[in-house]
Formats: sequence, C-alpha cells, structure tokens
Amino acid sequence: NEAVSSLVYASARCPGLPELRVIRELFHERYGREFVISAVELLPGNLVNQQVKKS
Repeated sequence: NEAVSSLVYASARCPGLPELRVIRELFHERYGREFVISAVELLPGNLVNQQVKKS
C-alpha cells in the first residue's frame, strides 16, 4: 500500500519525528521485514509515493 510504504520511507529520513519510528515498528510487525526494507531502501517494486521520494 502506497501510504504505508511512504510512512515507512519517511520514518527512516525524519529522525526528528520519533512517532514515525513507532509507526515503522508497527508496520514491520504487520507486513514483515522485507516490506520495510523495500520501502526504506527504495528497492524495485516499492510503493513509496513519487512526491515523497523527491522531498
């Protein structure tokens, strides 16, 4: 899901927002390690929103 992937991606790039880290951990539990890594590292097939990637 694009929204979840975008939040995971943002959580790795916004250390000033600890709430995003908590959200990333919850998504990790729900969707698994591979999903989180795909979003954080922008692996092929990730669903991170294009506008979020440019920011």
